[in-house]
Amino acid sequence: MGLLQNIYEVWTKDPYRVGPNAFKDSYLIERTYNAKTDVGFRFNYTIGCHLERVNYDEFKKGGMLDEKSQQELVDVWHTEVFHPKLDELMSFCRFIIMPSGNLPRENPCLCRIVKERGEEFIYYDHHCWDTKREIEKVPFLRNGCKIKITWLKLILDDDLLKENYDMIKLKARESIENTEAHRAAEEATVIAFLHKKSELQRTFQHVQTDNEHKSNGISVKTRLVGQAMELSWDIKKYQNSGFVLRGFRKEDGFAHDNSSWNAHGMCVVETQSNGQCVQHLDAGKEYFYTFMLTKDEPVYAEQKLLESFFCSAAVKGTKTRLADSLRFSIRVPTQMEIMQVDRMLEKVKAPPPADPKREKINRAIEELQSFVEFDENITQIGEELIKQIEKKNYSEEVRNQKIERLKALLDSMLVN
Repeated sequence: MGLLQNIYEVWTKDPYRVGPNAFKDSYLIERTYNAKTDVGFRFNYTIGCHLERVNYDEFKKGGMLDEKSQQELVDVWHTEVFHPKLDELMSFCRFIIMPSGNLPRENPCLCRIVKERGEEFIYYDHHCWDTKREIEKVPFLRNGCKIKITWLKLILDDDLLKENYDMIKLKARESIENTEAHRAAEEATVIAFLHKKSELQRTFQHVQTDNEHKSNGISVKTRLVGQAMELSWDIKKYQNSGFVLRGFRKEDGFAHDNSSWNAHGMCVVETQSNGQCVQHLDAGKEYFYTFMLTKDEPVYAEQKLLESFFCSAAVKGTKTRLADSLRFSIRVPTQMEIMQVDRMLEKVKAPPPADPKREKINRAIEELQSFVEFDENITQIGEELIKQIEKKNYSEEVRNQKIERLKALLDSMLVN
């Protein structure tokens, strides 16, 4: 007890020397921040930092055993190191469309301006690895701690995706690649595509699971929530009137015999009122649900006619009456099935095959348009040349001759 007592006394006086974190010299801190692309679309980025204790006294003075103090120190590093280094690297983020007609990336891409041989071009750091290596080179020492970046991830959740989609403003104007209007149009295209993709994925995931199943007295709704299934039931007029709703889940089909509760599988609901519960189901597996609405009723002993006038029959047991039942099955889609939606989107995004008949019509339209443009140009040039002739000091006869010859030449050009 003497050793333990000494440790306890030291711990109460100086928790930095004895305790669960006394000999812990490093901590992993994760912080998430919000940012915008240069045209105003929002995204999040998560930074993982390795915080190492290098000076005991300063570590203690700064109160760095406290998790909040560690997070605040990472925020200081984020302001003094992370942002200035990104500015130095001329880094920025975009939602980009990959070359060769590939689909947009799921998350924003970290980009930066790179100078080489006197020219500037945009470098796409898709995994943020190169940028992380550059940030690692910047030393940071504060409160007896040294901070070093471990990872950097750019992320876009459904809430931000919906917010970005709501702020898209369509502008019907042409722009060159490096203008702000072009970047805004490109990012708006990516955001709109990802939003549509997210909607289709959610629809595909929920079409098999989000339903309402009804019988005369039972109504059960199923709804997919992340990787879990939410069941909610309504027994209408039977609620709180002695009836019991039991719900069973089975994985190998519906039971053929109702004589035993166990035949229907695991009991997941047993209640006398409306309510809901959450089921955690495996993707790709079909589950069979059976709901039964029952009531226990007394069974009376038989009486002779004369006895029935003088006393009530004795209860010798109970029997269960089945008032209503409901069966349905549900299935959670697999990740592979969700990926098939992505392939369908690629087909939707691909341009339709060319129609040979339409190509012939398009060529004819192009020729007609070229002829109209040529005719208008020749006519305009002729009018300008005639004005030039009229300004010269020619006699009226010479002027008329020159104008007539010019008109004849222009007419022959249009005919040919």
